[in-house]
Amino acid sequence: MIFLFYFCDIQIDESSMKSKEQILRYVSQNSFPDKDDWRKVLVWCKKNYGGGKAHKALKSIGSSTFEQFLNWICDGPAVGDIVKSGETIGILGGYSKDKAFLSNVAFEGRLIVKKTWISPESIKNPSEEELQSVKNMIKSQKSRYSVALSRLVAAYLPNDGDFVRILQEKKTILGIYRGEIGDEYSFYGVVSHNKFTGERNFPNNVTLGAASKTDARKIGDALAASGLQWLPESKKIVEISETRVKRGEYFWYMSERLMPESDMDTYGPRCNERFLSGNYFRSFSKCYEFCMAVKELRKKL
Repeated sequence: MIFLFYFCDIQIDESSMKSKEQILRYVSQNSFPDKDDWRKVLVWCKKNYGGGKAHKALKSIGSSTFEQFLNWICDGPAVGDIVKSGETIGILGGYSKDKAFLSNVAFEGRLIVKKTWISPESIKNPSEEELQSVKNMIKSQKSRYSVALSRLVAAYLPNDGDFVRILQEKKTILGIYRGEIGDEYSFYGVVSHNKFTGERNFPNNVTLGAASKTDARKIGDALAASGLQWLPESKKIVEISETRVKRGEYFWYMSERLMPESDMDTYGPRCNERFLSGNYFRSFSKCYEFCMAVKELRKKL
């Protein structure tokens, strides 16, 4: 069993890997009667996905062993996949080795909510034309598929300048959204593997989501590491050499007591947050003037 674990782990390529949400959905829909198998699943999830909220299935649609879990990881359909069973095309809402179901099916040019039980052995990939047709239905209905809920939900529509998450081929990339141009989403810049790259477009069939505070911090860190900063008011990415001290030098900021305080700029999350929020000054005098202005303003409130 341990040999199979490492063999499968080595053989999986990025194109066959499941997303964390799909992994969590599988373990929430399948029970693991063997306690040792369940422990191995948790260890695998921690190693490959940093854990996640993996809980035992409260209402399972089937059972699984650790070996079957690994086989599914390597080559198995997952919740959220667009699949075909017989002549029916839809979105997979649940899967186990024993049974599966579609949560939405294509009918007369639309995706309708219809829980349809199918045989796991009948599942196959749709043609490229059928796949694109379903994707177009999702888009026309201004929806996206929630793996966690196994259903369509309202699509997230970002505004110009929003920090967003981009899910493409089961990879998550962070970006600063510009807008939709033709059949593509345009970005002022993106962050992948903690590195910032410039302008980039993605096909509009990728899934967009709101960035978390942690995501926003990662974007700020990646920009700062490249000597750049995002100006939300003008929606521009500019160099920070003239406005920010060098790494290891000291800057001034307004403390919670509304007084100037100095700190070393490490270009870490805390310093980046102060810089990006505007609470960052190269000189004591500028910081002092700012603190006095804030105090005067508070007196009037």
